[in-house]
Amino acid sequence: RYDVGKKGTGGPGIFLTRLERELISRGLVSDSSYETVLGTNFIKTEKNFVLRLDGINFLKMSPVEISNFFSYRANPKFRVFSKVNNFLYNLFEERYEEFFSPFLTNFFFRRGNGSMINAIKEADFVIYQSKYSRDSWSHFCDYYGQDKYTIISNGVDLQQFSPEKRGEKNPLFDDDSELRIFSSGSFRIHKRLQESIKLLNLIQKYIPKTKFYILGSLDTQTSLLVKKLLLKNPHLRDHIIFLGHINFDDLPSFYANMDIMLH
Repeated sequence: RYDVGKKGTGGPGIFLTRLERELISRGLVSDSSYETVLGTNFIKTEKNFVLRLDGINFLKMSPVEISNFFSYRANPKFRVFSKVNNFLYNLFEERYEEFFSPFLTNFFFRRGNGSMINAIKEADFVIYQSKYSRDSWSHFCDYYGQDKYTIISNGVDLQQFSPEKRGEKNPLFDDDSELRIFSSGSFRIHKRLQESIKLLNLIQKYIPKTKFYILGSLDTQTSLLVKKLLLKNPHLRDHIIFLGHINFDDLPSFYANMDIMLH
C-alpha cells in the first residue's frame, strides 16, 4: 500500500511514478487517491492486486549450482536439501547429475513456478522488471499475463549516479591509493555477503591496500556468519568498514568514490 502523493525520491519513487502512470493508462485507477496492493507473490485482496515478477526458476541445475542456490537460504528445509544434494553428488558423482539432480530441481522449481503462474492469473496487472524476465516467462509458460503486463525497469536517477560525481569528495575516503570495493543492500543470508568477505581475503593477499565497504543492514544469520569469519581471520578487521544505513541522498558520493561493486 502506498500514497502516490508521498512516493519519495530515488529508485522506489521512480518505480512508483511509472507504476501510477501505467495503472491510470490501463483504467485500473482513475485518480491519485487510491490504494493498490503490490506484491511479488499472490496476495488475496479486494483492492487492485499488482504482481511484480523477477526471473523464472529454471528447471535444470548442476549439483554445484544447487548447492550455491540453497546453501544459505533462510528456510532450514532448503539448507537440508543442499546437504542432501552434496551427499548424493559425492556418493554417485556423474550418475547423480544425470539421473537425480534434474528430478530434485524439477520438484522444487515446478512447484514454485506453478504458484507464480496462479498468481499471474489472479493479478489485475503484471509487472516485469526487465525484457529478459518477460521473455523467460513467455518462453517457458503458456500464460505469462500477455494481456495485462508491462515492463518497468528499476529506477535510477542518472543525473545523481554519474561518473562526474567522483569529483565530489567524501571525507571518509582520504586515501586515494587504496582499492575500494563495496556492496550495498539489505543483507539476508542468501545474498551471501559472507562469500564476498572470503573473496576479500584472497584479494587482500595480492593488493594489501584493499578496503571493503559494506552499506546497509545485516540480518541475524548474516551477522553471525560474518562474526565467525572475522574471528577466524582477524586481519580482515582492518579491511572491512560497516557503514550501516546510508540516506538515499548521500549514496551518490559513496558510490562515486568506489572502484568495484560486488553485486
